[in-house]
Amino acid sequence: TSFDVTRGIPNWVSYALDLSHLGTEDRCDCYTYDPELPAANKITTADYTSAGTAAGYSIDRGHLVRSFDRTAGALDNARTFHFSNIIPQAADNNQGPWATLETYLTDQAILSGKEVYLIAGATGSKGTVKGEGRITIPAQVWKVALLLPRDAGLSSVTNAADVQVVAVIMPNDAGIRTVTWQTYRVTIDQVEALTGLDLLRLLPDAIETELEARVP
Repeated sequence: TSFDVTRGIPNWVSYALDLSHLGTEDRCDCYTYDPELPAANKITTADYTSAGTAAGYSIDRGHLVRSFDRTAGALDNARTFHFSNIIPQAADNNQGPWATLETYLTDQAILSGKEVYLIAGATGSKGTVKGEGRITIPAQVWKVALLLPRDAGLSSVTNAADVQVVAVIMPNDAGIRTVTWQTYRVTIDQVEALTGLDLLRLLPDAIETELEARVP
């Protein structure tokens, strides 16, 4: 995770997902400050209390790494509740198209034997939680996913046809709960233009260029 202490939220998280990460652990709901972050300006659950009331629409403590995707062990699940993985996310986004995309990608690991490499983050600003200036409410959330056969690894990618790509930029807005996640599909180039990040640089340059321009 890359955490921005001035914004109080992660810029991005990056992780892998396959069947080995899925198990029987319950969701812990144990939101806590990440002990690896500086103690100054420590964020707690109380900082999110009444966030929706102040904003005028429901706001969730939204995960970038999905809790369900880390259920092989109790500590794995608990770490998804660190605030280094949490953003103020409009409930209609978090419980709507964002959730259906999460389910789609997890199903690829469960039903299709895929290994999914994910990068997700938040950009822009709609102000701060309760106007306190500590936790930025992002204007957009984004996600990029590469799907490969399980245990194949990036070294197995010899051409762009070896990889399935998903990329989205979603508005962090109320009123989109019933919108399909596919509505927000973009190219990886568009995500990079929005974020300033170079997302697939571990791939060979020619393959990277082709994948990043591909319309998912």
